[in-house]
Amino acid sequence: MAVMGHWFGMDYTVGDDLDAYPVYQEGNVIETAQDRLTIEKISTVTRLDPPNTAGDYTYMKADPGSQLYVAEGLFENLGSETVKAEERLGILWQENSEFVYGWIMIPEGNDFLQSKTLEPQTRTKVCFVLMLNDDQLQRRDKIRIGVGDEVIKGSAS
Repeated sequence: MAVMGHWFGMDYTVGDDLDAYPVYQEGNVIETAQDRLTIEKISTVTRLDPPNTAGDYTYMKADPGSQLYVAEGLFENLGSETVKAEERLGILWQENSEFVYGWIMIPEGNDFLQSKTLEPQTRTKVCFVLMLNDDQLQRRDKIRIGVGDEVIKGSAS
């Protein structure tokens, strides 16, 4: 395999599954030495509202023909250094060379923050958001969530 002009090789037995990431579901806790994510709720919606909808508020709305895949959870900085949540977390949908990148949104009050700094041993609510069409939503096993250096995948169902 060539990447950016460099050749890489690997030992591979025909028939082995290279896509052997663990599958996540509601209630799972994904933990590394620096991070912990508790997945509280997984849903598909056409509109995602913040916690407070009194008065003026910001919401996310799916484009026509698409839905928002949302994995909500609690992210904790277990490390001894200050981190930005969006630099420790990520979400995408990938099949072969087709990619859909998502957003890490932090629900706070009547808005969603796209960035949040966490001191050591603190936590925050997070939403992993992907905008997917109906065909992509049928292949949820192509969804990848990153937590620090750990990668987990969506359920095929």
